[in-house]
Amino acid sequence: MVVNSTSNDSVNVVDYVVFRAEYKTAVSCICGLLLTVNIFAIYIMQQTSRIPPLNKFLASALLLFHVLSNSFIIIENITASVNVYSSTDCLIFVVIFTIMNAPTVALMSIERLWALSSIRLYFKYHESKIIKLIPIVVWSIYGLLVIVYRTRVCPYTFKPMMVCKHVFQNRAVESVALWTGISMICYIKIFKIIWRTSHTGIVGWP
Repeated sequence: MVVNSTSNDSVNVVDYVVFRAEYKTAVSCICGLLLTVNIFAIYIMQQTSRIPPLNKFLASALLLFHVLSNSFIIIENITASVNVYSSTDCLIFVVIFTIMNAPTVALMSIERLWALSSIRLYFKYHESKIIKLIPIVVWSIYGLLVIVYRTRVCPYTFKPMMVCKHVFQNRAVESVALWTGISMICYIKIFKIIWRTSHTGIVGWP
């Protein structure tokens, strides 16, 4: 009985190792495909001259965050069995760049609302460095908060790690909900503008 139990345990371990290897390979392949598509999309967008600079800037940033998060997922899969701390660091960057997508989408909806509600001011200031500085500050604050949280508030050596994880998940959900709410408000206003001007026609991009 002891021999059979040991044999079954060995088979289970081998099956688990094989499953993990196949899982990591599949995830890495999918992330690699998404990474390639996003890089190609960024290149095409940069070559397109008819897209307003601010819109191009925000859309490219959104694609870039996807590229970076997918890149760190691939690196995490490679380093997971080699160095636990390097793997954890990669996961932190995955979280950072994933969370940055939410405010970016909200900023894109604000940009669209601005373009439709005040098109003259939009084309007067949409290339201003000050305007582009606003999302850069937002992204920097978000990234810094995540890093401080994981390295100072709840570092790797913190014992009740599940408490940290629970608090972090709650804050992440609240943050995403906030930016989603901002996006929804902007799109509702955009819908009202389009609805109000649908009978007279909407001015398109020059």
